[in-house]
Amino acid sequence: MDTNILKKMLHINTLQTFLNSDLYDSNFETSTLEASYPDGKQVRVGCNVGYSGFFKLICEDGIWNKRGKNCEPRFCGHPGDAQFADFHLEKGQDFVFGSKVVYTCQKGYQMVSRVNYRHCMAEGWDGVVPICEAQQCPVIHVKSNVQVNGDLEEATYGNVIRFSCKYSSQYLIGPTELYCDENGDWSGEPPECQEIKCAKPTIDNGYVVGGVVEYNENEVLHYKCNPKYSRSEERIPRCGKVGTRAGWSPTPLCELTKCRLDLPATDRTTYDPPYTNVFLPGETVRVNCDEKSWISNTDTTSVETTCGEDGQWTITPVCKEVVCNRHQENNVRDWHVEWWRQPLRLGDTVRYSCVSGFRSTDGSYSGKCTRSGWTPKPLCSEITCKVKYYADFADIDGVVKSVYKYNEKVHYTCKYGNAGFTLTCWDRGWTGEARCPKCPEAKIENGFVVGPHNGLLYYTCNEGYKLFTGGWWGEAKCDKGVVSGLGECIEESKCGKIPVIPNGEVLARERVDPEDERRITCEQGFVAQVYTLTCRGGQWSSGQFQLNDVSTDSNCGAPPKVDNAVIRSSYKKEYLSNSSVTYLCRDKYKIVDENTLRCQDGEWEKKNITCSNEEKTIIASAEKEQYLNEEVIQYQCAASAESGKATCIDGKWNKTMTCEVKPCELPEDTPNGYYQIIHGEDFVFGTTIKYLGYQMVSRIDTRTCLQDKWTNHVPVCDPPPAEKWVIVRGLPDNDNPILPDSFLRFSCQGPGKFLNGSSVLICGKDGQWDNPFPICEGKPSFHMMNCVLCVQDITCENKQDGWEISVLKTCKVRALPRNVNMIPDIRNRQVREGQKLSFVCKQSGHNVRGMAEIQCLANGQWSHPFPTCGKSLGCRRPPTLANGDIKESVGFEYRHDERVAYTCQALYLLAGDPYKTCLDGKWIGQMKCLSKSK
Repeated sequence: MDTNILKKMLHINTLQTFLNSDLYDSNFETSTLEASYPDGKQVRVGCNVGYSGFFKLICEDGIWNKRGKNCEPRFCGHPGDAQFADFHLEKGQDFVFGSKVVYTCQKGYQMVSRVNYRHCMAEGWDGVVPICEAQQCPVIHVKSNVQVNGDLEEATYGNVIRFSCKYSSQYLIGPTELYCDENGDWSGEPPECQEIKCAKPTIDNGYVVGGVVEYNENEVLHYKCNPKYSRSEERIPRCGKVGTRAGWSPTPLCELTKCRLDLPATDRTTYDPPYTNVFLPGETVRVNCDEKSWISNTDTTSVETTCGEDGQWTITPVCKEVVCNRHQENNVRDWHVEWWRQPLRLGDTVRYSCVSGFRSTDGSYSGKCTRSGWTPKPLCSEITCKVKYYADFADIDGVVKSVYKYNEKVHYTCKYGNAGFTLTCWDRGWTGEARCPKCPEAKIENGFVVGPHNGLLYYTCNEGYKLFTGGWWGEAKCDKGVVSGLGECIEESKCGKIPVIPNGEVLARERVDPEDERRITCEQGFVAQVYTLTCRGGQWSSGQFQLNDVSTDSNCGAPPKVDNAVIRSSYKKEYLSNSSVTYLCRDKYKIVDENTLRCQDGEWEKKNITCSNEEKTIIASAEKEQYLNEEVIQYQCAASAESGKATCIDGKWNKTMTCEVKPCELPEDTPNGYYQIIHGEDFVFGTTIKYLGYQMVSRIDTRTCLQDKWTNHVPVCDPPPAEKWVIVRGLPDNDNPILPDSFLRFSCQGPGKFLNGSSVLICGKDGQWDNPFPICEGKPSFHMMNCVLCVQDITCENKQDGWEISVLKTCKVRALPRNVNMIPDIRNRQVREGQKLSFVCKQSGHNVRGMAEIQCLANGQWSHPFPTCGKSLGCRRPPTLANGDIKESVGFEYRHDERVAYTCQALYLLAGDPYKTCLDGKWIGQMKCLSKSK
């Protein structure tokens, strides 16, 4: 029979059946159960240690059934929180039997308990909750000058200690605060306080000036930026406390140089380009102003300004409004400016009046604000009158002034008679009547009269005529309105006054025709050697006897005649040496250049005295001395024949057109010279120029422009005389003049000839040669028995056994570069001992490199090498001075001959010159800084 059936029949359940069924788990305690149970039996199954539950087995019809809960782990509850710590389940899923929790101290805390974990036991959690305490940092020790804020001795995790310096003259080196970290260590080393000092900084794109390495408090730093860079701030950096540190304020920085524009532009300013506000050096911008503004100067409304290397605009790119000041000018009265008119702008007008003795410059008495300020300029001009001369008939009494003030009077005395008159300077010029007995107009047939001058008239004859009295001019007088002494002009073919016959006389008729004869009658006791005088060719002739007076060698005859001129003195046949005469031109002519001649050693000076037609620019329709206000005259220009009208308005002529003076061609240039105008304003007729640095061939350094040419000519040197044996090279072709800086070379031809003098002559700026002309001389043979004359470089000494001839050691003058001048110029020659040569550079701005003067020594060698010429070299930054500094800011480069000044630091004295000078690439100058304690 089947066993199960049998069991069922018997209704028996066994323990093994339970253990093999799904009802069993390992948490049951089955050691106390029996092996089998009868049907209907209820069996309570216990739990293992650490587990709990109420579980029953019921045997029903041979099958185990359950009642109640299975065994589950016993719950221990919360294990307990630890201060400053966290825990986690290391074993198990809940706080039940068998689970394990581990405690971990939080950051900055440490475990002081021996065990950091707890187990869930059958009776609950074993052990106790562990303990965590905060980490503690060691004690900090600082110096006495350090101020501490915080606890140095009992600092725990998270505590912060702050530091500062007790004294303002010190700064903190190290951290300003320390904190205690989670490991019980301080975050850094404690700081110290030291005196404020700044180290020499390293500046990108710049450099520090001077050799100072460390700076004290309040000392400044001098630095410069490299090209195309500029300082970020114009303030000079100063050593001091920056926050809690020692440093430079402001920080020395070099930034790329830029110029900036403030955009948008103001209403009165526009830019081109319009929308760019940053520019690099060399870039430009055009600034345009509106019609009532200015830039650069009040007359300019548009300008181009350039960004400079220093970051500054060459012209400030801002337009300003044209305004005029409100202040009343000197000599202005009743300046009518209302208080509310501020400012006074372009175009505004102001009424005014002038103080006594002054008048409106333009007569309007209305000032207008213009770009040049108030106009007219000045608003009020002093009323003055230019001196008025009446040289023909009156002289001024007392001191003569060129200008007279308002209401000032001038008294004149008439030259003829005892009368006089007075003129007064008034607001419209001179008032009063100039009236004197005048000399009547003097005329001479076939001649002209000049004057009067101080009551004297001078006259001469026209071409083809001569004075009857002899000479080529004469003198007449005007006394009380009567002319006396006026001569007669006769034809050149006729004879004039018969010459004086000593101890005799000539029977004369008034009319003398050609070939007329005059009989000579002698006084008693004298016999005539010539009985008649005959008029032949306009001269009196007496056969073989000469009637002309002969002057002594040292005196001069009558001065030369000048066309359209007379001489301002009475005629004389003979003039003493060193006496002079003055020429006067006839009416409507003027003297050209000089007007005097001097008698020197029996000859008159050679001068080109000329009277030239003035070519007046105005040919007036009428001639009067004075015209009334608003009176009109017509005039015509001489050069162009154009005509116009002139109206007299307030003492001035208002012309409808201006006549141009006849222009002249430019004078020819002179080598290495220049000229300047000393009379006149332009190269027009009558203008005189003066050459500077040169002398004319005639030794006159002025030239005057005539109608067709300039007087005199440029300076030249005289050609050398023709000397026997002398060969000259370098003379200009076709007898052209020898100009300044020209060279002539001389040599000798023929055997036994040598040159005595310089072989090269230079024409100087003054028209003079730099050395006398050389000559060629004979040269004795060396084998002469009696040597009495030794030639150049040969010495002769008379010994007992004869003459000893020796050759001197000489120095060879070698060739020079083209840009070097040698003084004297004796190239490729030999020079003797002791002779010196000097050197100068031809080109401006070049310096002699080497010795500017060398000497020939006794050994035939030069004292120094021959120099060269080159452009002056500049210098780099000047050298530093131990214990000293350079006074000013140090530059990167210096020009030739530029210098810098040095000074010593405190406790040191300067010994030597305080300057170093850049000379051709080298710094020259010696100085030291010596300690005061020594």
